[in-house]
This record gives sequence, structure tokens and C-alpha cells, in this order.
Amino acid sequence: MNRSVADELRETPDPYGAYPRLSAEQVELFARAPGAARRRTEAGEVLYREGDRDSDFFVVLDGTIAVVEGLGSRGERTVGVHGAGRFLGELSLVTGEAAFLSAVVRVIGG
Repeated sequence: MNRSVADELRETPDPYGAYPRLSAEQVELFARAPGAARRRTEAGEVLYREGDRDSDFFVVLDGTIAVVEGLGSRGERTVGVHGAGRFLGELSLVTGEAAFLSAVVRVIGG
């Protein structure tokens, strides 16, 4: 089944609470954490790649981020799309393993 560009940009539904959305208060709490920084991104920017051993925790303030398997390959597949208030970071942040997926900025805020 081919997915349209619109489908690739649509935020992943969260019927089971797997992708929680942070409240404004929670976003501010993260903003005050040691080492936290707000930064602008560009559409197409890769935040982390499959195989990376050192990636960051991201809170999406605006726009959308796609979590992708096989980035740049013929078999590239979007696994999920996250918008404002959602967060992402590989399990490797906890386990020390390499990242399983890639995260790519699809749409910047506006």
C-alpha cells in the first residue's frame, strides 16, 4: 500500500496512550532541566539515525517529526509521526544500545 505525502505528515493517532502529549507545564519543566536547549530545525534535518549510539531526548514544540526505519533506503518506512507536545528519543538513551530507528524533521512550525 502506497502512502501519500499527506499520510506521511499526519500525526500518528494515540488510542492506547503510547505517545503521550506533554502539558505546557511539563514542557517548561523539561526546558529548565540541566543541559536543555531550544533550537530551530529545518525540514529534512535528521535528529538521530539508526545505529547512532549517542542521541538526545527531544520535545516537539511545533511542526512534525517522523520516526523512520531504513532512512534513505528503497525500503524506507515511516513508523510514526509526532507533533507539538510529544517527545521522542531512542530507548538507547536508557540501554546504551544503538538507535533502532531514525528521527527526521518533516514540517517546521509556522
